[in-house]
Amino acid sequence: VDGLGLIDTLEDLGGWIAAADGTIDTTDRVARMATTMMFAVGQHELDRYREQSAVVHERAIVEKGRHMGPAPFGYARDEDGRLVIDEERAPIVVSIFERRADGMPWATLSDELTCEGVRRENGRKLSAQQVRRMVKRRVYLGEASHGRHVKPAAHPAIVTEALWIAANRAAPGVRAIATLPTRHGDS
Repeated sequence: VDGLGLIDTLEDLGGWIAAADGTIDTTDRVARMATTMMFAVGQHELDRYREQSAVVHERAIVEKGRHMGPAPFGYARDEDGRLVIDEERAPIVVSIFERRADGMPWATLSDELTCEGVRRENGRKLSAQQVRRMVKRRVYLGEASHGRHVKPAAHPAIVTEALWIAANRAAPGVRAIATLPTRHGDS
């Protein structure tokens, strides 16, 4: 992405770049010009790919209400590729949100799920970080989104908005710490 910046940095340090197949060469003025043009074409292709991807994502999300990527825990895909509730795992998702809304810490929640035998599709446990990401995702409210594209009510919600908000506002209980006197003897 920043090939030209790398070339400039290396030149400032007295270095150069040359590929064995001759596609990149900064050892002289003409070779550097050809390399610069190749980087410019590569950047153009990257920009074109990003624009095309943005159009595809917008259509998938806004027009068709499709969730991008693998089905999140608690969902499956129907024959049209849309998210549908996984009747076996959806109650686990609700339980995760409820426990978090009650203030359960992420690590404790992950540990409890592991003890209960809850596993991801690949058989691995749900880590504290994965549980945290799960609770933060609005997909469980029925939203399909990708980047700036959002479609509410794209698929069935697993949790209510009130539960989603409560789970995302929850903070584990903080132990009360006695106030220590300051250096000046104040309490």
